[in-house]
Amino acid sequence: MSSTTSLFDNSVNQYSTEMTVNEPSPSKATTLARQKYKDIISDPHNILICEKEAAHLLGWDVRTLQQRRYRGQEPPYIRVGRNVRYRLEAILDMVKDGEVLPQRGQAPASRV
Repeated sequence: MSSTTSLFDNSVNQYSTEMTVNEPSPSKATTLARQKYKDIISDPHNILICEKEAAHLLGWDVRTLQQRRYRGQEPPYIRVGRNVRYRLEAILDMVKDGEVLPQRGQAPASRV
């Protein structure tokens, strides 16, 4: 057993300022779990967003995403029960793929 004190070890059972100083630090397992969680969340490949967020990032209407899903077009999606989610990485890749880098001396492409 650990020799650390908690709020419930006080015989008067009142909160005192000295107990906050003597509170135990998080265990090594807790610290490792928190670090693993931060690593998972910091990777955009692991972040799932709803269709409203995906549509907003793409500048589309939610209905457009739904139609594209029905037709089997990009972006890839994940079903979680009845909910549809998109990987943030896939949405950001679609935005990046649409990026046009104009080259010096060339006129922009005209729309017909």
